[in-house]
Amino acid sequence: MPDADDVPPEHALLVVDMKNYSQIPEAKMAPTRADLDDILSTIFVQCGISDAALLDSAVKDRGDGAIFVLPARHAARLVDPMLGHLRLALERREQTRLASSPTIRLRASIHVGPLAPPAHRGDAANDACRLVDSDAIRAA
Repeated sequence: MPDADDVPPEHALLVVDMKNYSQIPEAKMAPTRADLDDILSTIFVQCGISDAALLDSAVKDRGDGAIFVLPARHAARLVDPMLGHLRLALERREQTRLASSPTIRLRASIHVGPLAPPAHRGDAANDACRLVDSDAIRAA
């Protein structure tokens, strides 16, 4: 049985945040977010991450993005090949989107650390969100 003093298991966190999402006309927000969700679902499969939603509370909707809580064993896949697949998928969408559809530009952060279930709260989640919202990432 786990003890209150035990360190919670580590998880890999992927945080994605859409740049300028709040400036998209309200009528186009839901379809744009659906496009992002479709892209992310596809690239999780391409990267061999089929259990992205198996953890309780594994996906936290941030409106303009999401936090994905994954088993720590996927940490390397989140960097390579996932970020490359994400870049290519966003480029494909940009080349094929209707002129009236907003561009999707993302900021992403990846962090691994202990998270206490079931809410998966902890420093790792806080740090991952701070990274994606940092001035350096916004400037890039």
